Amino acid sequence: MILGKARQWLIVFLGCGLLLSGLQARMVDTPSTPKFRVKPQYPFELRKAGVVGRAVIEFIVDTQGDVRNARVVSCTHDEFGEAALAAVSKWKFKPGIKDGRAVNTRLQAPLEFTLNDESPAGPRPSPHPLQGITAGSSVAPQPPSVDSGAVYPFVDLMENKQGTLEATILISVEGMVVDTTWQGEPDADFKLAIEAMLDSVRFPAAVEDGKAVAKTLDLKWVFNPLDGEVRISDSGAAILKRLRFGGDAAHFTGGKDLDRALRAYERRAPVFPTRLPLTVETGEAMIEFFVDETGRPQLPRIVSATDPSFGYAACQAIVRWRFNRPTVQGQPTVTRVQQPVHFKR
Repeated sequence: MILGKARQWLIVFLGCGLLLSGLQARMVDTPSTPKFRVKPQYPFELRKAGVVGRAVIEFIVDTQGDVRNARVVSCTHDEFGEAALAAVSKWKFKPGIKDGRAVNTRLQAPLEFTLNDESPAGPRPSPHPLQGITAGSSVAPQPPSVDSGAVYPFVDLMENKQGTLEATILISVEGMVVDTTWQGEPDADFKLAIEAMLDSVRFPAAVEDGKAVAKTLDLKWVFNPLDGEVRISDSGAAILKRLRFGGDAAHFTGGKDLDRALRAYERRAPVFPTRLPLTVETGEAMIEFFVDETGRPQLPRIVSATDPSFGYAACQAIVRWRFNRPTVQGQPTVTRVQQPVHFKR
């Protein structure tokens, strides 16, 4: 086990477990309070790898005390967001009260996924990241899961370009990548894709003698569409095949032909590229992508960007968005979308 001995996992509800948005908190006389909560299921592969993280879920508590329109505001890993969303959707509340009547209220719930020796009952403040690690123990930083989550550059996919990148990264005590030393001369597009991914992830802290320390970690990424650390999904592969054979004539359903307008019910904000000079304060990118039959974005392409780093950061965020399923006469379809993305430091 990554912490040197078997440890229980613990999901922590920060503070009182719920944060009323400022607007709703001022509007109601009595805020919504939880009656029943389900703990999220800790994703098996992340727990096995010792990965900790956080997810913030926003939702509406209706007049019956049920959760409606739950969405992921932010998460350190997609699986944490999905697990938290599934759990919060089952929660029950006493509805908020205004002028003696039950009203809808909007809330946010931050949930921590933490490995810990103890499992205290009920909500409590978020623990220090090192809680449960005894003095004298040593925990090395851990790489992301096998699927790195980096976005395969679209042009390279069309040309079936493959390659391998290796680098040594420096991880701060906060779990952020603060420096990258590349081996050899990496392909420019592959390098930008990896840098965008590294900006968007957080690593569990490395520990020496019970204290968080900065550490280096050697990593390797194979860009191969089918079985590399950086690859595409089966759905993406099917769309890519249509593009390669059809070229500009490849037909995909237009937004006006859908049964209902496409709507992103889950969005992740893009991360401002950390390697840009501090004098760069804003940026823009236009991204084209496909929404498959399940509502997942596939094969993002940079149409334009004020700097290539903004394009890759936008792609990295968009592939984690989720849409309502596109359909035509009730049948699932694939649609092509263009999305502008704006950045501000």
